[in-house]
Amino acid sequence: MRVLSVMGPSNGYAAGVIASSLLGVAAIAGIDRAARATGRTRDAAVLLGGIVLLPAWNEIAGYGHLDDALAFALIAWALWAVAARHPIALGLFLGLAIGTKQWGITFLPLVLALEPRDRVRAGATALGVGALAWLPFVVSDPHTLSQAGNFQVVATDSTLALFKYRSLESPDWIRPAQLLLALAVVTIAVLLERWPAALLVGAAARIALDPATWTYYTAGLVLGAFAYDVVSTKRTIPVWTALTFLALAEATAVFDDPNQRAAARLVACVATLLVLLPRRAREPAPA
Repeated sequence: MRVLSVMGPSNGYAAGVIASSLLGVAAIAGIDRAARATGRTRDAAVLLGGIVLLPAWNEIAGYGHLDDALAFALIAWALWAVAARHPIALGLFLGLAIGTKQWGITFLPLVLALEPRDRVRAGATALGVGALAWLPFVVSDPHTLSQAGNFQVVATDSTLALFKYRSLESPDWIRPAQLLLALAVVTIAVLLERWPAALLVGAAARIALDPATWTYYTAGLVLGAFAYDVVSTKRTIPVWTALTFLALAEATAVFDDPNQRAAARLVACVATLLVLLPRRAREPAPA
């Protein structure tokens, strides 16, 4: 967005909205390619899931959060790289996601879905690209990656508010806890061969512990549910996509009481862990 600002406030914002919207299309395309790579091509599921995803993605585009949109699109294509068994491509997508947003590091465990010989190449590429992206900023200001002194208001309808963290500033342990929890659940998903659910559970971990409740956060969770529906299940109806959208976007909009909205958010996030339960059918192996 800083680059687009040279076009002026109005034109720069409009360009950011357009770019973010196109990244939503790119994310859907990446997940569709991942499904095709695993032999689970279902055009109807992609179409229906995309229709549900559209209003959620409209939030991220409307806010002009080009960085979040880019990071989510890169993670979507990282799922394709896993499915197609392209370690260098996986490393590039993950590295660029890390360079775009710090929380991109939470999806690094996706490299464990590859064959042992490919994990090192994918992981080294991801860390190398991510480090190169952040290096100029860290050299310029060594405190770039630190969250110290980062003021964040705790929203009254956040899950933190349910547990009496109703202060004006979020506790210092929140950001590290978000990263560690997301890393843990993504790692578990991959080790259980539920790698298509990585984006779903990773985004849920972030939302569950976030002091803010911006509506554009919903886009990542619904995109993750969409990925799980299309890549991992045989259903034509994208059930997880619809349920996630209704539980997080619609339910939190319907309830007037902030405690009810917070409870709905917590239930929606915790419910995503159901995708990690054992099933008879195994997750699709990378082609």
